Amino acid sequence: MLEYFFNPLLLFVVGFIVIRISGKKAVAEMTPLDLLFVGLISNLLSEPLIQDKPLKSSYYGVLITAFYLGMSYLSLNKKIHRFIIPGPTVLIRNGDIDEKGLQKMKMTTETLLGDLRTKGYTNPKDIDFAALESNGKLSVIPKSSKRPLEATDINLTPRPEFIPIPLVMDGKIIKENLDFLKKDINWLVQQLNSYGKEKSDIPELTLAYLNQSGFVEIDEHNFPSQNPSNYMPD
Repeated sequence: MLEYFFNPLLLFVVGFIVIRISGKKAVAEMTPLDLLFVGLISNLLSEPLIQDKPLKSSYYGVLITAFYLGMSYLSLNKKIHRFIIPGPTVLIRNGDIDEKGLQKMKMTTETLLGDLRTKGYTNPKDIDFAALESNGKLSVIPKSSKRPLEATDINLTPRPEFIPIPLVMDGKIIKENLDFLKKDINWLVQQLNSYGKEKSDIPELTLAYLNQSGFVEIDEHNFPSQNPSNYMPD
């Protein structure tokens, strides 16, 4: 009877150690080698729960981890790196979409445009260079005339970055942040009064936060109107 407890526990511990040794990467940053390793380990650790062979599976798990670490080490060599981990694939050159690159990556133009929008660009003509990296992320270099203006371009020295402090999120007061500011709910309500809001209106707030200037700003629940500027692509 104890095997129903110890077998899953053993596999869990081995799996945790294997993943911990293999390194820390987000799924979006994984290379094909990383994904292969995760897939093999996942299958290897789940199968013994059915076939009741935890020790054998643990041995194979450690062995696969050793192979993975060995391949990862070899990939540090420039000559072997391109064989194990593919290099970047160019998708846009000087504003022109590279159809061969899209075909190679089995990527549609619609997907490329969607990825560009996540980078803040809606027109491929604004892009000087874009490539799909080995980890699956899109690198985008805009044309010099389209890149965001920087403070150094106009000889300005910006103020240090300030992280707005949330005071209300999804209609709930963040009391620990009020305590951090040495403020209370009455102070918060006074700030909301300037927007015509009362304490009873707090559940209707999506967000209220303290900005860099020391003022409270709010965002209310609202619904988009049928305005062309609110269009969202399917």
